[in-house]
Amino acid sequence: MKNLVLVAALVLVSPIAAVAQASAAPQESGNMSGPDGRAQKIAGAETVGNGSYVAARVGAIIPKADDLDGFDTGFAFEGVIGRRIIPNVALEASVGYFAIGASASAGGTSASMDISAFNMAATIKLIAPVDKVDLYVLAGAGAYFISSKVEASGYYSGSASDDDTSLGVTLGGGLAARLSPRVSLGAEAKYLIGDTTLFGISGSYNSILLGGMLNLHF
Repeated sequence: MKNLVLVAALVLVSPIAAVAQASAAPQESGNMSGPDGRAQKIAGAETVGNGSYVAARVGAIIPKADDLDGFDTGFAFEGVIGRRIIPNVALEASVGYFAIGASASAGGTSASMDISAFNMAATIKLIAPVDKVDLYVLAGAGAYFISSKVEASGYYSGSASDDDTSLGVTLGGGLAARLSPRVSLGAEAKYLIGDTTLFGISGSYNSILLGGMLNLHF
């Protein structure tokens, strides 16, 4: 990607430069009466139940694609609205943002390149409740609206920007621990897969997304 930064810098001076009430307390439905009239707790009564939730996830994006060689770890944020349709399955809709950057120099020219993306995605989570903790795996897909800006100084100088829209796919997992009937905290890791074309150069923006999250259940 150092080559991409430098090539993009040269483009600047070229004549052709152009993503339940969850955490519920043990529910009545989590009990059943036996023949002797005594309540018997069934498996899963202590875990988060069905219901809706909102979540905020804040963390880092770590570039992994060869095309992003030289780019530093960046910032990532995601806001989520979700619904746990059954105890072991949840559906989510989210909006997110990430930003990464890189710099390089050669031949008397220094160049920097920033790439950021706003995304809208849908995700399905498969959940394994364990006491007051949910362990889960996830898969998602969405539209990534990618923007890039390159600036050069020195022998060549100038700036330019470009943008693209891309399909991105995420695979990952995480855990969420219930602190109260309406609040849970967790951690999540996802691998983002996608391709884009910026400044006439096609490449991958595959990256790892790591974050902590706050979930509010209702």
